[in-house]
Amino acid sequence: MTDAFTIKNYSILTSLNKTQIYIKMMDTVTHLSYETNLDQGELRLSTSLEDTYKIITHCFAEDAGYKVVISVKSGVLKLKFHAVIGGFLKLDFDVLLKEKLLSNDAQLTLFMNQLEQRQESVVETLTKRCNELASLIMAQETRFNQLESLLNTISCAEIELRLNAFFPINSQTVTIQGDAHLKVDKMSYLYKLQKIVFTSFSFPDFTSFKNGTLREMTIESASKLTGFKGLDGFPNLETLSILGAPGLKDFSGLYKTGSKLKYLKIPEASATLQQFCKEHKITLQTI
Repeated sequence: MTDAFTIKNYSILTSLNKTQIYIKMMDTVTHLSYETNLDQGELRLSTSLEDTYKIITHCFAEDAGYKVVISVKSGVLKLKFHAVIGGFLKLDFDVLLKEKLLSNDAQLTLFMNQLEQRQESVVETLTKRCNELASLIMAQETRFNQLESLLNTISCAEIELRLNAFFPINSQTVTIQGDAHLKVDKMSYLYKLQKIVFTSFSFPDFTSFKNGTLREMTIESASKLTGFKGLDGFPNLETLSILGAPGLKDFSGLYKTGSKLKYLKIPEASATLQQFCKEHKITLQTI
């Protein structure tokens, strides 16, 4: 007859033969092992060996009226069995189990078991983190698909840049008249704009304009333009061509921007502007 139990961190194995009761206990935390063989004389109980075995198994099973208290000291594990049989007969007895000393092979096996347990714990942690990462990636993909769908919807929209002048919001090139009817605040909404041509320009500077993607600007007639103030509203501007701008004298807006400008075409240039363009490797052309 053989039985197995688990109490707290102990794995318990018991068996009964004609002359002895065998008990083996393994601490699953420290991996220390304890065992003993008990005969009728050692137990010093009036019950038969078979009845004593039943009492022990009831205590290990923690059945009603049965319990066992486990303690360890100096390599000896002590079991205190308490039983109330039939609801009135109390029976208490102790059993001592000695620590089982391991051979080199057994110690190696124990060490390997400990490594396997640690590996299982690490693998479980990594698997959990991988699952969490996979969930995050799926959530990001869902958001990206939603954003892509939104952008596709937006790209079909048109924006009124000037009175009764509509342009697709994803326009890359725009030609328009820059006058009082121009809705300058809408220019920043053209999120793919690369080039803009103003057939005329009736503003004194660029302070009313902004666009983060524009690379090339051409102004064919700028009779009221006096300076480059506000040019920093076009951080990616590389080419600027201005024709017909007799009042253009103030270039301080260019000096302060630190922009990416590579080519500048204007009616005339001061010595200061020429020196600035030379130092910043801007190709300067005057008409």
